[in-house]
Amino acid sequence: MDRGVPTEETLEQMRQSDPSVHYLLGTPKSWLTRLEKDLLPKPWEQVHPGVQVKLLPQDNDLCVCSKH
Repeated sequence: MDRGVPTEETLEQMRQSDPSVHYLLGTPKSWLTRLEKDLLPKPWEQVHPGVQVKLLPQDNDLCVCSKH
């Protein structure tokens, strides 16, 4: 299944739209290496039984690392 990866141009349009557009974007594993040093010290938060997340604000975005 294709999850439909938007271009940076499309993401910028979504960020600037009025009303704002909220979206969940899957990131390539290669991005994790860039975010790893900032994600490691963050605590895991329980959001649902068996589901935990780490939240990392990045510019005008919010990165969510999840595990179950």
